Amino acid sequence: MAEPVIEVKSSEQFRQVLSQDLHRVSVINFWAAFAEPCKQMDEVDAEEQPDISDSFDIGVVPSFIVLRGHTLLSRIDGANVPALSNAVAKNVATPSDMASTNQASVAPPLSYVLLPLLPPYH
Repeated sequence: MAEPVIEVKSSEQFRQVLSQDLHRVSVINFWAAFAEPCKQMDEVDAEEQPDISDSFDIGVVPSFIVLRGHTLLSRIDGANVPALSNAVAKNVATPSDMASTNQASVAPPLSYVLLPLLPPYH
């Protein structure tokens, strides 16, 4: 089951969310309202949360950070669907892990989930 999207409102909330499950893989989306590719996304506003943005040295929006707990697994700068899809797929549960949880259905490829969220890139 997919975890909910959490809109980060403070540095403290960000630390608490990450600390709840140190084995969970999280995709952090840094965005800004002025950037055209970001207008369809809304997780961590890079301008409203400068402490968090600075801690990841965010200089481009959108930027995606993939974490497991507090460990940086991957970073994607820009609206690059294939790179984001590959980074998430590389760091989430393997098919054998999913089979052991007795899931009846197989989730669609991540790119099908991400493509509607991101504008075309060149």
